Amino acid sequence: MDVWLRNIGLMTVLTAVLVLIKRKYDRVYLLQGCSYENSLVYAAAGKFAGGAEAGEVREMLITSFEFDPKETELILARALPYRMEPDGGYGAFIKEVNQVLGEDIYRS
Repeated sequence: MDVWLRNIGLMTVLTAVLVLIKRKYDRVYLLQGCSYENSLVYAAAGKFAGGAEAGEVREMLITSFEFDPKETELILARALPYRMEPDGGYGAFIKEVNQVLGEDIYRS
């Protein structure tokens, strides 16, 4: 009888530990998946910094769900003067995207 109760206790502890580990993994997965960042914005910033034409960058931003054509033009107009910086204007582009959105979502 003692062995039987000990085995039940061990199984209970093992199950509790496994449930806690699964909850931790689920939480990490949800935190990584709940990001508001759109990878197209980073791709557009990279092309902008690489010297791509404004029309190409504009097309990338317009296909994003976050921007309308007017906001896209505003981002490009504000970031264009910083294109000669050492990073090619990447930081300024991301900064202008955040300004248009009204919150700091993207990091450079």
